[in-house]
Amino acid sequence: MQVVTSMLHQLNDWMLVSDTGLIVPNAYARYNWNKPSITQLIALKILDNILLGPAYVAQKYGQSFPAVFVRKRGDEYTGTGFLATNRTDATKHVIVTAKHNVDPGEGITFTSFGSSQGACYRPLASEWFLHPKLDLAVMPVECSEAPTPIYPVGVARVLARTITLGYPLIATTDAPYLLAHGGELNAIVRNYKGEESLIISNLVAPGNSAGPVLDEAGLCVGMVVRALESKHEGGMSTANAALPSSAILEFIAPFLA
Repeated sequence: MQVVTSMLHQLNDWMLVSDTGLIVPNAYARYNWNKPSITQLIALKILDNILLGPAYVAQKYGQSFPAVFVRKRGDEYTGTGFLATNRTDATKHVIVTAKHNVDPGEGITFTSFGSSQGACYRPLASEWFLHPKLDLAVMPVECSEAPTPIYPVGVARVLARTITLGYPLIATTDAPYLLAHGGELNAIVRNYKGEESLIISNLVAPGNSAGPVLDEAGLCVGMVVRALESKHEGGMSTANAALPSSAILEFIAPFLA
C-alpha cells in the first residue's frame, strides 16, 4: 500500500492522475487517468522513470553513455557522449557530444567509443558532423545492444530537479567511471549574441562536457558545455552552463530521417 500510494502521488504531481475524491468524497471512480499523456510517456519509454525516481533514471540509461576517447598532441583524453534519437521506432540513433571534444581543427583525433555496461558502439561515418556555430557534434552509430536512447525534448523549468551524467576526471581511478549528480535548473539566460544557455547547480568538471542534463522523467533538457566565469572584487564566480535541448533536437533531426 505504501508503494502504491507513493506512485499515485507521483502520477498526481505529473498530472497523469487526478484525485476526484478531494472534490467528490463519495465518487464511484475516485481517480481519473490522463490517457493521452500516459500513452505519450509510454511511447517515449519514460513512464517508469516518473514512477521510480532519479536513482532509477541514472541506472536505466547507463548503457546509453559511451565515453568518447580522443588523442590531442600525443595525450589521451576522455569526453562524454550520449545516445539520442527523435524516433520511437528504435531504428536510427546518434551519439551526441560537444564539438570541443572532437574538433579536428583543434588538433583532436577521435579514437573510439568506450564500452558502456557491455554495449559497444560502431561509428557509421568516417568523421563527426560539427555544428557550424554551436558547441555540438553528432555521429550516427550502431549498437551491439538495445539500450534506451535519450530524447532531447524536455522542457526547461527553473528550480526543476536535474540529473547530469558524464565521465569527469577522478583521481587514482583505473578507468573512466560514469558519474551521476543531482541538482536543479537555476536560470535560463542569453548572451550578447542572443544564444540561450541553461544554468544548473549540478557539480560538473572536465570530462563532463556533453553530458546531458535530464529532468526527473529522463528527458534531456540540455547538454553540459562549459563553465561561465566572471572575476569580481571578491574573487571569481562560476556558473555551469548547458546548451538547450531544442538546439540538439534541431541539429540531429537530419541524421535520423
